[in-house]
Amino acid sequence: VWVQEYATDQAAFLAGYLSASVTKTGKVGVFGGIDIPPVTSFMDGFTLGVKYYNQQKGTNVKVIGWDVDKHEGLFTGGFCCSVEGRQAARQLLDAGADVILPVAGQSVGIGAGAEIQEQGNAWIVGVDTDWAKTNPEFEDIILTSIEKRFDVSVTQTSNAIANNLFSGGYHVGTLKTGEVGLSSTNKLPAEIQAELERIKAEIISGKIKTTP
Repeated sequence: VWVQEYATDQAAFLAGYLSASVTKTGKVGVFGGIDIPPVTSFMDGFTLGVKYYNQQKGTNVKVIGWDVDKHEGLFTGGFCCSVEGRQAARQLLDAGADVILPVAGQSVGIGAGAEIQEQGNAWIVGVDTDWAKTNPEFEDIILTSIEKRFDVSVTQTSNAIANNLFSGGYHVGTLKTGEVGLSSTNKLPAEIQAELERIKAEIISGKIKTTP
C-alpha cells in the first residue's frame, strides 16, 4: 500500500508570505473546517509565512483566525456548507482582513468566495486545486492557490510501478518533489516572484521551517 500525504504547510508558507506582501489593511485572515492536522497544516504554514514576511520587512501584518503558538482559531465545525463559508469570511472581513484563506472544503470555500466577491476589496487564496481553473467565477479575486498536485503524485507512482521501483509505505509530497506548490502568480511584481523562489529553495534546503 502506497500512503500519500502532502506537506501543505510548505506551500501555505509561500502563500502567507505573498498575502502579507499585498495586504493594504495590514491584516490577513484564515479559517478552517475542523481542528485536524490536514487542516491546521495549511493554517500553520500560512501564519508562519506571514511572520517571516514581518521579520524580513520589519512590518507587523496580523493574522486573524489562527494563533499558531496557542493552536487556537476560527473553525466552521465541518466542511459543509456555503452559508458557513459566508459567515466565516464575513467575520474576517469585518475584522479588517483583505486576504482570506478558507481551509474548509469546496462548499465552504465557494461560500467564502461569494462573500468576498460581494463585499469587494479583498483577495481569496484557493486550497487543494488551482481555483482559477476549478472555480473560475472567482478569478478576479483569486490571489493564488495552495495546490496538492495529485497528477504529479499519480505519475510518480505509476512510473515507480512501470520501472519495478514501487514500494509501499508513507510518501510525502513536498515542494522538492513538485507535489505541492502555488498556482500561477504571474501577475505579481518580479521582485516578489524572485523572493518566493528564494524562500522556496530555502524551505527545500531546510533553512526555513514551515511548521511550529
